[in-house]
Amino acid sequence: MNKTFSHLKNSQKEFISNEFYNELKKYIVETGKYPEKSEKHIVIDRVYKKIKEREIWIPYYEVEKYFYKKLNKYRKRLKNEGLLEDDKSE
Repeated sequence: MNKTFSHLKNSQKEFISNEFYNELKKYIVETGKYPEKSEKHIVIDRVYKKIKEREIWIPYYEVEKYFYKKLNKYRKRLKNEGLLEDDKSE
């Protein structure tokens, strides 16, 4: 059976969400810019590696789907923290 994101425990969901935010923030600090469409997989891959290290079983495509679903939330949070300008780069 393939697990969906909704099948995860709340603590696992929270871990993944926090890791996405932290890795997105780290990417911006390292590169000085928001990741473009082709660069977003760098962030997803980093988080997926941490998920595997924690032995959380969930398919990559589910993690990727969750990331894109939450991307606007992360972007707003980064803007509020002053890490992003108001540009709309994707």
